Order: sequence, then C-alpha cells, then structure tokens
Amino acid sequence: MGKKSKRKGKPDRKPKDYEGFQYGPFRVERHGRYVAMSTHWKPGEYEKHIENIKSKRPELKDNINTKIQELLTIIEQNDPFELLSTISYKNCLTDPEQYRESTYEGRECYVEYALSIISAHNKHGFDRHADEATIERFNQLISEILNHVMWYYITEAVEKKRDLVEEELRFQSIMRYMFIRGDSFSEHHIDLMKDIFKPHDGFLKKHYGLTTDEIISGIEEIEHQVVKKANDLISGLVNVKKCQGLFEKFVDEKGVENFQSIEECFKAFRCLPEVQEKQQEFEGLKEVLEGILFEIKPKGAATEAVIELLSTQLGENRDFITCEKAQGWPTNDSMIYRRPLIRHDGKI
Repeated sequence: MGKKSKRKGKPDRKPKDYEGFQYGPFRVERHGRYVAMSTHWKPGEYEKHIENIKSKRPELKDNINTKIQELLTIIEQNDPFELLSTISYKNCLTDPEQYRESTYEGRECYVEYALSIISAHNKHGFDRHADEATIERFNQLISEILNHVMWYYITEAVEKKRDLVEEELRFQSIMRYMFIRGDSFSEHHIDLMKDIFKPHDGFLKKHYGLTTDEIISGIEEIEHQVVKKANDLISGLVNVKKCQGLFEKFVDEKGVENFQSIEECFKAFRCLPEVQEKQQEFEGLKEVLEGILFEIKPKGAATEAVIELLSTQLGENRDFITCEKAQGWPTNDSMIYRRPLIRHDGKI
C-alpha cells in the first residue's frame, strides 16, 4: 500500500468547532474540546508586563484586606443567620430536574467562606435584619474576595521564589482547597465510608458512642431536615403566587366596590373552598418564615450525638480571622470542616 498523503498547513475546521479571542498580546483559541493559549510580545514588553504585575500585587492584597474588614462590619451589624441563609439558598440548593453541571452557577465554596468568617467573629447584630442592599453587598463581597485571592496566587509566580514545578504544585493545591468540591457521588461516598469504618465500629462506639451506621444516619437526618425546610418554603411561596392569582380573579369578578371595606373583601375571599384548602399550607409557610430556614432539631439519640460532635459556638473559629499573615483569607485553616454546624442560644 502506498503512503497516505498529508496536507500541509492548518487542519480543516468548521466554524462551530472553533472560537478565538484576543486581548492585547494574549490569544485564546478553542478547537473542539481543546483550548490553546498563545502570546505575541514586542521586545521588552513581556518584562515590562511582569514588573507591572509585581508592582500591583501589594495593592491587590490591600484591596482584599479592605473587603474582608467590610465583610466583618456587615456581619457585626446584622443577623448572621439571615446572611448565611441567603448565600446558602443561592449556592447549595437547586432543582435536580434542571441541574446541569456546565451551567450551574452555585458555588459551595462561597457558603463555606461565609460560614468560616461568621463562626470566627464574636460580634453579631442579632437584633437587626439585613436589608436587600446589605444582603447583595454581603454576597458580592464573598465572591470578590475569593476571586481576588485567586488572582493574588495566580500572579505569585512573578516573584520567582520557587522553581516552576513547585510553583505549579503550590498554585494547584491552593485552588483545589479554595474551589474544588465533591470527590464522588453521595451514594458511592457513603458506601466507601461504610467499607472503611465499619470494621472499627467497636472503637467508634467506645470513644464516641456511635457506630458507622448511626453516624451516617444522623448526618442523613440533618440533610433531610435542611432539604425539607427548603422544599416547604418553595411550595409555600408557589401557593402564595397561586392565591394571588385567585384573589385577582375574585376581585375582577366581584368588584372591590361591592364590599364595605377591604377587610370584608378579604374575609369573603378566604371563605372560598379553594382558598380554605390552602390554609393549612399557609400555616406551614408561616412557621418556616418565622424560624431560621436552616435550623436543625435533634431527632433521636444518634442525631443528637452527631450534632454535638459536629457543632461549634460562634467565635470558636477565631483563629480564622486572627491569622497573622492573612487575617480572614479563605486559604486559612477553618474549624468548619470538622464542625460545620453552629450552636447558638440553644438552637442548631
């Protein structure tokens, strides 16, 4: 057989398989699932660029520290559990029927950082409800701090304190610690934990009063309560929307002018059979709204024992914001990875 001929030049590519973007000397190109980066510098420009990055790093660090102080002020002046609820609901809960990993914008690391810094602070504004602008700023600061810290370590290589291999290993380790979450499917992970720890049930029972199955059962009960409250809230709000539509229809048909007062109009509306059917659901929504969204209530001895092992008081994570080199940075060691639940005023 003869040799196959080869075409010289760039390989053929369809427009839909290619994307290109250029900013200054930087160019990023995607060929199918492969991404390539290239740069084209004029003589001396690269060295000038590196020196510019080095000069900006102290400014970036100061900016991060300023944002952390603003974040601590917000925590000090507002109910920390409300702040945690807003960022947790946004980043930890999603509809499994609509979830797509490629488009999901939730970041569990945002919640972990918020929990770390809140559990580290010993001053909180429990008597003050955060307004919408404060909640938005709180969420924005969390996102900006983690993003800026990422860029701080991306640019660390310009200092040339280590060789390239060590620098790359350090950077990847920091990024994984900050952003990467989830090492397996939950079902597989539970099976793995059982296989590893069940042979040590005697030790666990003696020193912690729990077996592997009891620990897993307690954690699953905690998860169940959180998910149920979130689902109850969503269902309640959906019913509120439906009732709003029913009320608008009722007013259009009956006419507000035919009632002596708005109270009489509401009373007549509440007497509708379809509205009375939803009354019990509204009572459940009221209970959810009046309480803390992610409050956990001990159910059974195993769950109570697990909660005791996994909970901490506000302020006990103090080292997170008093670390001398980087106070309040998301790269700091945090107690939340050993004790992720907060115990306060007799509640979890």
